[in-house]
Amino acid sequence: MSTQITPISYPDGDVVLRSSDGFEHRVHSFILREASGFFSDMFELAGPSAESAPIILPESTEILNFILSYLYPRASAPPIPPILVILPVVEKYRLECHTLNSALTSYINDQSHPLRAWALAVRFGYPIARKAAVRSYIQALDDGLRSSVSKELDHVSGNAVLRIVAIRRETVGAASKVMKSIASGCRCETPRGLGWASSFEHSARSINLFDNFHALSPRLKLIAARGCRDCVEYLLDRKIQAAVQAVSGYLEKAIEEEAGFEDDGNT
Repeated sequence: MSTQITPISYPDGDVVLRSSDGFEHRVHSFILREASGFFSDMFELAGPSAESAPIILPESTEILNFILSYLYPRASAPPIPPILVILPVVEKYRLECHTLNSALTSYINDQSHPLRAWALAVRFGYPIARKAAVRSYIQALDDGLRSSVSKELDHVSGNAVLRIVAIRRETVGAASKVMKSIASGCRCETPRGLGWASSFEHSARSINLFDNFHALSPRLKLIAARGCRDCVEYLLDRKIQAAVQAVSGYLEKAIEEEAGFEDDGNT
């Protein structure tokens, strides 16, 4: 059984928006002017005549209800339509609404893989979502290129995709070198010490270095505790914390570096 859609409408509204499925939304022109560059320009150019006749729009009532629920204070908003449907509409009408943008930013970052979120954030101009997606992408266990992300990646250039993949690879590689340098700090020449250094390096490689910085240092110290006393003290005092800070710095640098690129849309 289909759900009946009731259009958001106000009796004292001075503008009627007619959806593609024939529903009419009576709303207030001053709210549309404030929230939408599109409607602000239209009312400015057309004058009072733009507010007298119904404005026929190509969007469904479901889409208009979703947008209007953020422009007007309401107890709850309807479910967000498919992301590749709603983002072009928000862009077309040049909507500037903090609560709407916050909801869409969160929705973008909730995509099944951060590479999908990144592509959407780049294409539709959501800088906060973009940085969050880059962070999650570097933290991810795979680069996502084998996943089903073709629809989202179609919205950005091939150069942009190659760039973010390269940034992730370089950042992960730099962090791995830091972990290797920790193991090379072992100066114990006993067979136990040499074996421990190899074991530490192997164990460190199995850790997602970017997953949880608060837990990284304790985990490395736990691994180090398997070694001889001299090696452990050397690492705990001089190496591990510095390494964690270095890895964190690599991540933040990568996020800022990627955010500084503008995608020109060329392949």
